[in-house]
Amino acid sequence: MDRKVSVYEAILESGGVTKNGDRNKVYVVSYGKDQRLTRKVVSLSQMESGKAEMVYLNPGDRVFVAGQGFSI
Repeated sequence: MDRKVSVYEAILESGGVTKNGDRNKVYVVSYGKDQRLTRKVVSLSQMESGKAEMVYLNPGDRVFVAGQGFSI
């Protein structure tokens, strides 16, 4: 990553959320300072409406959108 990228922007650039995706259960998985995986749940819907602050990604972070048949 050569610039600051938000979860919202990353999802849009990847084609958006599918019809079965849950916009309120977006998982950001990253390595913590202790080298263990951490998981943070964010709401894309709340970010879009301005009710939640934008969440920005760090290099190596992975973004998953929960949906029918998928959860973390």
